[in-house]
Parts: sequence; structure tokens; C-alpha cells
Amino acid sequence: MLSEALGWAVHFLTRQRERRRSAATMAAIGNLPYFALPLQLNSDYQIRVHSPFRDMCAALRFIIKSFARSAPPGVNLIVKRHPLDGGLTSWRRFVRREAQRYGIDDRVFYIGDGDISELVARARAVVTVNSTVGTLALNSGVPVAVLGDAIYDIEGIVRREPLDTFWADPPPVDTELYEAFKRVLIDRCLIPGGYLSDEGIAMLVRHAVRRLTGADPVDHPEVGV
Repeated sequence: MLSEALGWAVHFLTRQRERRRSAATMAAIGNLPYFALPLQLNSDYQIRVHSPFRDMCAALRFIIKSFARSAPPGVNLIVKRHPLDGGLTSWRRFVRREAQRYGIDDRVFYIGDGDISELVARARAVVTVNSTVGTLALNSGVPVAVLGDAIYDIEGIVRREPLDTFWADPPPVDTELYEAFKRVLIDRCLIPGGYLSDEGIAMLVRHAVRRLTGADPVDHPEVGV
């Protein structure tokens, strides 16, 4: 789409400015407590099929309204752009408008750049529809509220009460249960490898063959070569 191409062009032209702007925002927040909210793509099946929201705009409206109503004073909300977002929506403007609607624009911030690992590790908790960023937070022992049909939406691992009650007292992660969940996930669902390099693809194919046939990858020397 032409509009998406233009959005990416603007993003590349302004990314250095956005990087500085995001860094300045995080520096201004400093050591103040905050909740992290990673955005997801409107086109993602995690939103379209596996969530109660029609798009991320609806999700943001719901979350910001709940934050305004129930979050304790002195706590902030940081909304983080998805790294693959094409810029069709001005999320900064949208977040600012929704925060102003509820009189909390001094407590809700948007960043378009930054290290997501560092952001969630420092957060008081993470709120997500069903992003895999939730698992990143759980790996650091950071409480998570999940609003969609996430695979890790399990009592003891994530929040299972209404979001309004989560802001005041995020329940701790049952790390023993989460580690057991990860072991099952690795054994039954995940395949080593990746899509971003020849090495990762070769590894993915080898282990996919093993998962599908039950044979060791060395029995198929042509795979991944």
C-alpha cells in the first residue's frame, strides 16, 4: 500500500529524532514507577482473532480509561510503539488525546523507540492484549495483565482479576509455575531456529523435520544444507 510505504518513509526519516525524544521521555520519568504497555499491530491475528478488541485503538481506549479510573497517584503509564508498525496511525497523537480526555496527560507517555527488554524489566508491571512481550516480562519476574487469549494466560502466571484492580496491586508471578509452563512449551510447541538468517532457517528446518518425523536431523543430511 502506498500509504504504508509513505509511513515507513517518514519513520526512517525521523527515527533519529524519535530516538532522542524517547530517550528524553525515559530520562524525565527517571525512577518514578510505571506500567508498560507494548502496542501490537492492528493486522495481527493476536488482535483480530484472539482478543476482545477490534483494533489497538479500542484496546488503548479501554486501558487508558481503566488507568485513569483506578491507577494509584504517582504511577505512570508508558505506551511503546511496535517495532514493525508502519506509521499509518499517529500513536503519539492518539495516546495524548485519550490521556487528555481523562485528565491524566501528565502521567501517560508514548515512546516510539527504545529497548523493550529494559523497559519491561524496570516496569512495576506490564499490561498487554496478548503480546509475546508478556513472556519477556514474566522472564524478569514482572507481573503481567493480559486482556486477550494468550497462551500464557494461566492463573498464577498472569492477572486473572479485572484490570481496574490490577493497577493498585499487581499480583506476583508464580515463578515455579511459570518455569514449569516454559518447560512444557519448549518440549511440546517450540522449534529452535529463526527467520532472520540462513543459519536460523537451516536450524528451523532441521528441527521441524525432527518434530514431524521423529527422526534425528542427522538422518536427513540434505535438510538445511
